[in-house]
Amino acid sequence: MYFDLISDRRLQIDAICITEVSQPLVAMYQSGLKMQKDNQLAFAIQRAQAGEGSWWSTCGEILEKIHSSSLLLRMGLTQRLGEEAAEEEDHEWLAAEGQMLQTVYDFSVALASNVAWSQVMFRYSLPHAIAPLASRNRKVREDAMALLKKMVDALLAAKRPEHDGNTDLQKVLDALAWHRQPLAAEVVMSLRQTHFDPHSEETRRVAVELYAGSATTKDVLESTFGFLQDVSRRCSKNQKLSQHAVWMYAQSSKYATTGGVPHIRATKEDWNRFHPNLQPELAIQFARCMNAKNTRVPESHPADDADARGLPQNTHEVSKRKWRTSGPLSHQKSVAAMAYLMHGEPTNFQKVGLMWRGLTVKLQSLWALFFFVNMQPSIFFTQGGVFWQSVADQYMLSLGVRQFVYLLLDPSSTRQPDFLFNGDLVNSQWKRVSVKLLPPACVPIELASSGAGLLVTEHMDLVKGALKDGITIKVDDLKLICREFKLRIVGTGKGKRPVKRDYVKALVEHYFADSSEEEKQQIIERLCRQRKTQSTDVELLEHVAHLDPENKECFKDQIKAAAENLEDILQQKGRAQGERAAQQRSKAEKDQAATEKAARDRETKEKAHQEHEALERAARAAEMDRLWGLTPAFLKELLPGGGAITGTFHAQYHPVNEFFKVNYPVSAGQDRVNPYQSCQRKYGTAQNPTKFHALKTVIKFAYDRWNRLHPDDQRPMSPS
Repeated sequence: MYFDLISDRRLQIDAICITEVSQPLVAMYQSGLKMQKDNQLAFAIQRAQAGEGSWWSTCGEILEKIHSSSLLLRMGLTQRLGEEAAEEEDHEWLAAEGQMLQTVYDFSVALASNVAWSQVMFRYSLPHAIAPLASRNRKVREDAMALLKKMVDALLAAKRPEHDGNTDLQKVLDALAWHRQPLAAEVVMSLRQTHFDPHSEETRRVAVELYAGSATTKDVLESTFGFLQDVSRRCSKNQKLSQHAVWMYAQSSKYATTGGVPHIRATKEDWNRFHPNLQPELAIQFARCMNAKNTRVPESHPADDADARGLPQNTHEVSKRKWRTSGPLSHQKSVAAMAYLMHGEPTNFQKVGLMWRGLTVKLQSLWALFFFVNMQPSIFFTQGGVFWQSVADQYMLSLGVRQFVYLLLDPSSTRQPDFLFNGDLVNSQWKRVSVKLLPPACVPIELASSGAGLLVTEHMDLVKGALKDGITIKVDDLKLICREFKLRIVGTGKGKRPVKRDYVKALVEHYFADSSEEEKQQIIERLCRQRKTQSTDVELLEHVAHLDPENKECFKDQIKAAAENLEDILQQKGRAQGERAAQQRSKAEKDQAATEKAARDRETKEKAHQEHEALERAARAAEMDRLWGLTPAFLKELLPGGGAITGTFHAQYHPVNEFFKVNYPVSAGQDRVNPYQSCQRKYGTAQNPTKFHALKTVIKFAYDRWNRLHPDDQRPMSPS
């Protein structure tokens, strides 16, 4: 078995791909470990190099692996031999080599993307960006301080009061997040106090103390507690405690006593004194005192402090005062937001909601390697896609998106990323490029030494290329695109409101007007489809069947689950076949059976309904008789009929709560003047100062309803 496993060519290709493509990353990691073994100052040097962008060349080396002759030879790819390039249509083996090359390409793009996004935070977020100030190179410190000054100026400009109503800018600041962290704020204050002097001993000492040796306790603790706060906020949803829990906590907690507030334990007399039936005005206070929403919480600052913001009152406010996510993604979003702020400051952030941007690089030729990551509209720049900048005539390769920014790299020209911006979708300078991955045997003779390559086949508009490639586009993005192109949308949803299919159809009609209806329909279905996961139970059982009995025992749980799932699938298929067979019966037989069944169902439902109504009427009559029997004798004499009419209405008198009440239930719509089922009046109020006033009101309610419902049996109310 082990020999078969080792000799599996697919596993060999995957192993070669992983080891060769990840070699630059392993070398960078080993270099860092070796440097850290020397002394504690090496930590600061390593962080300074990361702030300079030393990892940038590692990303380029990873992407260049597709041109590595040693990698292509180990994978067994055929090299260019003759004057003429091989045609893929003529050889099946070229298709197999193309699949292997595609694996290398996809893995290198994904790995470079993760390396870039995991390291870019050391240059564009605080406090990590001050690490280069610990460098002994004056030029490095000056470049780093110039970037820091630009970052701080952009942040201060975005925080001006005039931008408080800019919701798009506030979203960028929420993603930036680090400007609310104490350590980053202290670093910003230190930089401003030294007037951004790159050679200030105070600033350099801060950088060395932060990054010389292992990670600082302050930074680690803030990150740890920030994560724990996020977990607790997501897991705790209760907004109030029960009354018993509040009382127990108040009686058992020692914090009140230690703070100088002695406990006053409630006694039996206290509970009787504040019982709601004895003092109604205290019952309301008693009910509200246990409700967190109606309880005043302590303030975080004195009331006379003009800058006091108070404690957050709900989870939404809590989330706005902390990082929205914990972990690497928060740092990556922060970097993207910082790039956005630096670009928008000169224009006073006027187009903050319309711009997409990225880290860019100049390319020397089509066969150079490059990559970028996108923002708005991020739907078009999918990972692994190739794009062309028409003005500069540059080709670029996408490495995916982190909400705001894309990255582009030319490892031969720079160790630092630059940012690229584009604010026009209709007349964009970018084009989506349709490319074909060529194995070494198909590369032109002039580029035979470059290994594999990407062959450009077509330049398309960004939106058209996205539609043609079937990229998933959200409804909000579709609305934005249709609004930019001023397309007319015909709604087919409920109330003639547009749905996703309507927006997709409008874009397809706009870009593919010359295509056939069949081609248009295929594009629409591809964009509107709902992807479903396909079961691999059959493949799993097939693979496990070739294992030895001893090894099969390790997969018994997976085998059992796959067998059960497969059995369910087969049963579902059998039921589906049975249903199709039943549908082939004659229409007359099915209609006859359906008619008979419907008649039986109607008869059964009608009978059950009649029985239910009879029981309901009997129950209501019995209940009314019971309530009439509970009505005091003096109230019966005052009601219509003087006690002779039973089962229609009844009255109540509550001496403790001080009110009279008459219940006179009727069917819905029977009394159009007064639809209420009862009338209750409390005496001792402004409207009913005495018992007589309250009693007269409720008795009048009964007489008025009786006279309206019985015009032939009028019963006038006695004036006394």
